[in-house]
Order: sequence, then structure tokens, then C-alpha cells
Amino acid sequence: MGDRPILLGEPPAGLLVRPGDAARMAEAIVRVLKDPALAQALRERGLQRVEAYYWDQIVKNAASIYED
Repeated sequence: MGDRPILLGEPPAGLLVRPGDAARMAEAIVRVLKDPALAQALRERGLQRVEAYYWDQIVKNAASIYED
């Protein structure tokens, strides 16, 4: 799964399936479509996670590393 679990955070902002596993992918999609609360939770987590990747945040973090 590589870096995907790290990018999704904890609690995760998405569901992971093994690459090439179409059946599990379909199950995950159906799960989200059938569970509005899960879909909303994943959406909210995703919106929070993406803030860490705004350029101003990346620059701030990089500057902090150089300052240390």
C-alpha cells in the first residue's frame, strides 16, 4: 500500500484496497454509497488532511526544519 495509509491519516480519510482487486474496490465503493455517515466522515477527514498539503503549510514546515 506504500505511503497511502500515511496520506490518509488516522482515523483514515478513505478506504484502502489492494491494487488490482476489483471486487474489493467495488465493495468499498458500495459501502460508501450505502452509508451516508461514513461518506460524510471520510469527506470531512479528507478536507482536514488536505490542509497539510497547501503550499503555505509546506513552506512553513520546511522553514521550521531549516531553522532547527
